[in-house]
Amino acid sequence: METPFKIPVPGYNACILPSEQGYIGLIRQTKWINPQGTYPQGEDIIWYFTLGHNASCESKQLIDTLDRPKYLSWSKGIEDPRLLTPSSFLGVTLDTNNRWKPEISYIQFDSESGSITKVQPLSIENLPLRIEKNWILLEHKDGYAHLLYSMNPIHVLRVDLDSGKGQTLCEHPGLSFSTHNGASVPLPTGGFLITVREKDGSGYKHSFWIKLRSDYTLEAVSKPFVFNTDGGKHYEMCMSLHIEGSELVACLGMDDVSAYIYRLPLESVLASLSSV
Repeated sequence: METPFKIPVPGYNACILPSEQGYIGLIRQTKWINPQGTYPQGEDIIWYFTLGHNASCESKQLIDTLDRPKYLSWSKGIEDPRLLTPSSFLGVTLDTNNRWKPEISYIQFDSESGSITKVQPLSIENLPLRIEKNWILLEHKDGYAHLLYSMNPIHVLRVDLDSGKGQTLCEHPGLSFSTHNGASVPLPTGGFLITVREKDGSGYKHSFWIKLRSDYTLEAVSKPFVFNTDGGKHYEMCMSLHIEGSELVACLGMDDVSAYIYRLPLESVLASLSSV
């Protein structure tokens, strides 16, 4: 395994997509603006960046200048981006409703100008708005996305991204405990490889690899593990996965401070799975 590569842009909870030049990505940076207790207490900034094969890096801030209602909440801005395409992502928004509830929105942007051009909250039929985070993309085609909502049970949504309207696509038996969803990648042999993490109270506990079949039923689960570093710290939050040849490439955050690109042999990850 190669030494993890630290993304040279301030922030954490980053995601990447391969490009001809190397990678494009998004990363979340948090700034505290009212620590005394008035709201919003913080501001989240999304940076768009490019990484060249020679490790060169350029970045620019994505700016939301849309004429849309913005409601007071704990913080302002967009959290935890997950790229869908080179010009769109899912993000957590707090200013898109007046109920002080984080929700998932579909966001489009122009990478040349740095302008956010669309913020569309996702509304799921018969699914009340709670604290919504960590929905992950399974499939994306013809303006529709299939999103993993939870692993306990396996709850998959089908969403029209343009309108933001969606419904439950399917539910299957899943894990026996609650997890935070991380990221997913389609496997060349079919189905999906997913990583999730389990928390102990407010702290990170460990992660799991999970394989879903093409119909989103549970096929296999790994034993709990952590992405270790030489210093004994753990990479806690995986925001994107993709496959490059024989390697699995994960984009991982550490301690809500920094983000890294982490490479693992795909074969060894798949070998760690046990059928259920």
